[in-house]
Amino acid sequence: MCMMTSNVFGAIAAENLGYAKVELQETIARGYPRYRVVLYLKQTPQAQTCEGREYFKS
Repeated sequence: MCMMTSNVFGAIAAENLGYAKVELQETIARGYPRYRVVLYLKQTPQAQTCEGREYFKS
């Protein structure tokens, strides 16, 4: 479920904006009661230092 969430957000954003990085800060799989997703739309220093998956326009 987590990877599907990341792929949906990342692919849609990257196809429209050229780049996206998705950080799943809180997930049900890690024991949280909800998802907390952070979506970076530019390759900023903050985006580069976080853990997440990068997506690019195909």
